[in-house]
Amino acid sequence: MNESEARKKWCPMIRYIDVDGQPINNRPDKLNMPHDLNPVGDCGYGFCIASECMAWRWVDQQTVGDVVDWMGENPGKNHEDCPVVEPTNGYCGLAK
Repeated sequence: MNESEARKKWCPMIRYIDVDGQPINNRPDKLNMPHDLNPVGDCGYGFCIASECMAWRWVDQQTVGDVVDWMGENPGKNHEDCPVVEPTNGYCGLAK
């Protein structure tokens, strides 16, 4: 999935302390609803932060093998000439 899709998903790692003295939990009532159903508005609490998270893993990340293959197809070229392919899709590394 791409990052904008991921940012609409709930993150099970979120922790919330209720101001009314309720115990710490990961599902504050009104704050973890999907954005379009949330009566509090688009507050973002409890949702995935995608590549800003240490657990995010890219699916289509360019590897050293990709660069080596490119160099084999382009003799006489330097590895620094290899076009950089920016990853576009990823997933939560905690899900795997």
